[in-house]
Amino acid sequence: MKKILLFAAFVISVQLLNAQTDKGDWMIGGNLAFNTAKNSANVAFDPQVGYFFLKNLVLGAQLTVDYNEQGSIHITDLGVGPFVRYYFGETKARPFFTGDMSFINSRIKTETTTINSDAFQYFLGGGASFFINENVAVDGILGYRHSKYKNEDGTGGLSFKVGFQVFLSHRQVSRITGR
Repeated sequence: MKKILLFAAFVISVQLLNAQTDKGDWMIGGNLAFNTAKNSANVAFDPQVGYFFLKNLVLGAQLTVDYNEQGSIHITDLGVGPFVRYYFGETKARPFFTGDMSFINSRIKTETTTINSDAFQYFLGGGASFFINENVAVDGILGYRHSKYKNEDGTGGLSFKVGFQVFLSHRQVSRITGR
């Protein structure tokens, strides 16, 4: 009897997992990146909200908040832009491809001057969402990030991000909004 109950609980949990990335569902969360080295530090946070237009395909918007410190130079980036993500599979560990772009205002402050500059940034990569339960996942993402500041050459490189997402089914959103 105990084995039957465990098997039934497993089947039910797998069925609940299938509903996380259905058409009409929502994804809310973000990514965090940080790096430290001698005389430099970087912290970046990208909160996101997205809507599943098709099963496993989410499109949304994200903010970019990025702070860099290199000795006496302080750089603050604030931006906004779209993102897209496509999930594969129906398991607790779901691989995905993702991409985003941001239009950024950058403020560079030194001991003697402050400069404002505009930039365009994009990211292409992949990763996996590891579902803690039917609505919450932790993401690991690896990819290529490229930045192009006005009147400067573009730069890019390998980027690793850790994310946290909450998935709301269209039924849960209807209960919250009353629609």
